[in-house]
This record gives sequence, structure tokens and C-alpha cells, in this order.
Amino acid sequence: MKRKVSLHGPSTLTVSLPANWVKKYGIKKGDELEVEENSVGLLVSTGKNMAFSKKEIDISHLSPLIRRCIKKLYQEGYDELDVVYGEAKYIEEVQEFIPQLIGYEIVEHGDSRCVIKDVTNIGDGQFDKLLRRMFLLLKGIFSDTCTGLEKNDGVMLRNAKLRDREVNRLANYCIRDLFKHGQTDNRKMTNFLKVYQCEQVGDEYKNMILTIAEEKVKVSRDFLKYHQEVEKFFDLIYHFTFDATVKRAIEVERQHKRLKKTLEKKLLKSKSKELESLFFLRSLVNMMMVLHEIELGHLKDL
Repeated sequence: MKRKVSLHGPSTLTVSLPANWVKKYGIKKGDELEVEENSVGLLVSTGKNMAFSKKEIDISHLSPLIRRCIKKLYQEGYDELDVVYGEAKYIEEVQEFIPQLIGYEIVEHGDSRCVIKDVTNIGDGQFDKLLRRMFLLLKGIFSDTCTGLEKNDGVMLRNAKLRDREVNRLANYCIRDLFKHGQTDNRKMTNFLKVYQCEQVGDEYKNMILTIAEEKVKVSRDFLKYHQEVEKFFDLIYHFTFDATVKRAIEVERQHKRLKKTLEKKLLKSKSKELESLFFLRSLVNMMMVLHEIELGHLKDL
């Protein structure tokens, strides 16, 4: 948006603040704002959380979109939802889904409506910690699954599937944090893409585990070796994401080319039941490379 510059006194230039932004963050006369200069302009931020926000939603006509709509309002940062549901079957779906949304609890429950509220009151500054936790959780899932495959342990494989739900919970909360707390639009989009891609990696990996477990695929030593290579590659992506240097970027690219060539060669020769699982590994490597590409624009020493 464009704002007109006004002159106050002999030399003071001012611009007005957008009304919607002022209302959203509860800005009042006398409040202090953070003004940060960067290479493309000025960033004006409040240095505080978004004002308390609430919304009413009628879910009685939203099936089968109830979960998606509740999740979207959660991600957008609403602190309180007044949910009108009419029939009990609709609120049952909400009750099943709420545990996926960190901080949300049903605090009031009536015959035809309920109130969902954020009871955590967690402040900003959590995003980097939560994103790192997502990466570490995925690394743990990869490691435990590899052990489960080596031992042919079905319980460990099922546990890995359940832990993917925690990845989804963290993804939802990370996106909520981005909406509620100030970041530049470019940085917000970059961080959103990181979260989204991590969740996609988790979902694809879960699908691979389910395929192996449901089809009772007996994986070969070669497959275990390739799985370990993909696990190491994700570790490279993890370290690059939180320490984006040119040296790490080059190493990721080099390992990607080598791993991609190895997997494609194996796919051409494979005729066993584990062929689909090999396709999953290749897909995972490609998804991981998207995380690398997202961070390339933020190299520290470029």
C-alpha cells in the first residue's frame, strides 16, 4: 500500500499507520513501535502479541470440512472460538481433533454450542525452537524406523506412525505463531514453506511405513542401506536449515546428486515388493531438497 508523507514542523516527516493494522494490534496514542531499517525499506512492528481475537463459527453445515476450518482459524491466531454445532455428531468430530491443536481446549460446553480457547498464553519467539523440534522429531522417527525395519519390529513401525501426529501438531502451532507475531512478509512466507515442507516429509514417510507394514514387505539389506543414506541426507538438510552457509549448501547439492543417481539406478533393477518403498525414498529425497532450496536465499556468507 502507498502512504503519503506529511511534514510536521520544519523538518519532521511522518506517515500514517494503516487503520486495520492499528485495530489488529490495539495501537494507541503514546505506544512505542519498533522501526527496523533493512536493505529494501523499513519494518514497523509492535514488539508485542496480536490483540485477543475471537470468532463465532457454525459448523452444522460444514461437514466434511469441519476439521480443516477449525485448523485454519487456529493457524490464523484466533484465541477463542464460539462453535455452534447443533447435532452432537459434529461436536464429537471437534473433540477428536482438538488434541492436534496445541493450546486449544474446550472450556465451555452447552447443548448446541461450545467455546474453544487458547489456554497456554505462550508468547512470541517460539517459532525457531518449534521448527527445530519438528526437525529433531523427524530425525528420531527416521532412526527408530530404521531400527524397527532391521528387527522386523511391527510395534516400532506403528509407533513411528503415531509420532507423525506430533509433527502435524507442531506444524499447526508454527503456522499459528507466524500469523500471531510480527515478521516481514517475505520471511513469513519462507518460514511457512519450511513448516509445510517438513509436514509433507513426515506424511510421505508415514505413507512409506504404512505400505511396508500393511503389505508385509520384507526389506532387503540394500533397502536398509539406502534408508540410512536418506536419513543422513536429512541430517545434512537439518544442519543447513539452521546454519545456512555456502559450504553446507554445496555439500547438500553434492550429496543429493549422488543419492539421486544411486536410487534411480536401484529402481531400474528392482522387481521386488519393496519397489514402491524405493519410490517413497526417492520422493522423500526430492522433498528434502525443497527445504534446501527454500533456505538458499538466506545464506549467511553469500
